[in-house]
Amino acid sequence: MPQDMSVRNRKGNVIARRGGMPRPVADRLMDAGFDLARKIREASDEDLLAIQGIGPGMLKRIRLWGRPED
Repeated sequence: MPQDMSVRNRKGNVIARRGGMPRPVADRLMDAGFDLARKIREASDEDLLAIQGIGPGMLKRIRLWGRPED
């Protein structure tokens, strides 16, 4: 089973399976307690939309980012 992915690696660089997530978004997610891709996938849309700076467009991008690879 693949290991769950941290939003940022130890050096603070934003990482993702399919390209990077903007650092300000990653910082906001981590500040809100969403520090693992699993937590982001399991979060409700309402929980993610409650984070300052995350609107419907960014929510779509976050959902695509957190999707497990096929």
